[in-house]
Amino acid sequence: MYAGCWVLALVIFLEGFSAFGRTSALSPFLKSLCGDLSLSMTQITGAYSFANIVAGFLLPYVGYGYHRQRASRFMMIFVLLFSASLLGWSQLSYRSSIVNFGCMGLLFTGIRLSVQAYRIVEKSMIAVWFSKRRGWATGCSGLILTLFLSLTPSICYSLSQQMTWRTFTQLLGFLWLLWLPFCFVIRKPSDIGASSQQPLSGREVQPSRLWFFLLFTLFWKNFQNSGIAFHLVSLCHEFQVDPKRISIAFIPIATEAVLVTFVLGHFFSQIGSKRSLWVFLVSNIGMLVAIQKFSSPGMINLFIACTGMYWGINNVIATMVIPELFGISTISIRQGWVYSAATLGSALGPFYFGVMKDFLSYQTGLQICTAIVCWLCFMFLKIQKNIPCSQA
Repeated sequence: MYAGCWVLALVIFLEGFSAFGRTSALSPFLKSLCGDLSLSMTQITGAYSFANIVAGFLLPYVGYGYHRQRASRFMMIFVLLFSASLLGWSQLSYRSSIVNFGCMGLLFTGIRLSVQAYRIVEKSMIAVWFSKRRGWATGCSGLILTLFLSLTPSICYSLSQQMTWRTFTQLLGFLWLLWLPFCFVIRKPSDIGASSQQPLSGREVQPSRLWFFLLFTLFWKNFQNSGIAFHLVSLCHEFQVDPKRISIAFIPIATEAVLVTFVLGHFFSQIGSKRSLWVFLVSNIGMLVAIQKFSSPGMINLFIACTGMYWGINNVIATMVIPELFGISTISIRQGWVYSAATLGSALGPFYFGVMKDFLSYQTGLQICTAIVCWLCFMFLKIQKNIPCSQA
């Protein structure tokens, strides 16, 4: 347990620092990036979507790789991949925009695979090392990662005033190599001879319908989140609400999500998987209804309450519900599928809402989303019997 704390802390900080290589950190450099490489914003975002789709299909194999490899070797591979992607990015100088587009897609794929690989390691370690304090460990990791993600945009904006995108990516790529020596201390129980094959409860559950339901639910969560976040300003204009007011609302949402993770993690044995999933689905409906009624009094508060709950329980599903229902003998493989579904959702959500805006409206797109979540509620009514009563 004590050794697990140090190992998990190292993985969390590595995942947190990887925020400096993601698109939110690179957004201050996008204008000069497009100009230097003769790329349009459509091509840049297209390369990003392509990378997410490719990474989504590869992540199940990444999870399987972590299951079979020693943790130190696995982390070294993805530290090197992350560094190589950034260094390769800094050297792009082709005159052809088509070649630059293809290279950007490959480099984005390397970055996305690495980020999700760190996440698979983190969630798998929480499931194995902290079987009795999983909610506490999840809350701490969420708090640290939220801090990194909230500080990254302002730090990178300041750096963009001091250096070019080439210097930034080259410097970050070389600095990332400093993580390599730390990879040697990363271990999982099987690496040190401890067994992690036992289920967390009295029996393991292997119903395929429940597993595919959870995968689609997590896909749908990221599909909605990425689409709404990408189109947030335009969506606010359609519903006649101040985008700045909605943007500020994400501060209490992130805070609530961390608190929900801590609280639900602590009381998970009393609440159980079944009730947690019901709250997850109902809060999703509340979030979608609130968005469509933004102009009405109190709806922004409902949006904050439901979204914070929704995000918080999403963390609990990955680190508590899935290990509780399916055991930990193949937890890294299942986490690979979880982040595959999430990545594919993130890739397709912005495109869906873009099509809705161009041909119908955001209102129609959100109504379709609401109908799909209601359908998920109906499906869960039919398959919830697969969840053991002792866990609900």
